[in-house]
Amino acid sequence: KVVLMFASAYGNTAAIADALANGISRTGIRVESLNCEFTSTKELIKSIRKADAYLIGSPTLGGHAPTPIVSSLGTLLAEGDREKPVGIFGSYGWSGEALELLENKLRDGGFKFGFTPVKVKFSPNAGMIKTLEEIGTTFGRKLLSSQRTKQRPTTGGMSSSRSDPAI
Repeated sequence: KVVLMFASAYGNTAAIADALANGISRTGIRVESLNCEFTSTKELIKSIRKADAYLIGSPTLGGHAPTPIVSSLGTLLAEGDREKPVGIFGSYGWSGEALELLENKLRDGGFKFGFTPVKVKFSPNAGMIKTLEEIGTTFGRKLLSSQRTKQRPTTGGMSSSRSDPAI
């Protein structure tokens, strides 16, 4: 499961979130989309603890991330597992400071990125929506691949007695 947290002032960041979610869903991975403006901290913590990956998206408003995103980022930094991949996305009009904040805080917090941060100026067009869906699909495939790798036996299928010449 991927938890996708976002806020959207004019619908642009929500459109990016939807496109990424559509791409991830194509791989069979469940996406839980949470609009941080309407999600309680308790619900956010529960979702973060159950997720296999995290995506967080924000618009830049007046050079800043909206308060619900700053709060959700703090919760993710406190509750998130650094071994699970993270991705950031968002829209901006002039500067994009909110996206820089997310990227820097998560990188400094020890999180590993599952894709290059997605920064869209104003509104994503049809071509960008297609690209975002492809990014989501690739992210989902990588997540599935890493899950399969973790489930494989580390001995390569040989029993320890056969591989230990002392026995």
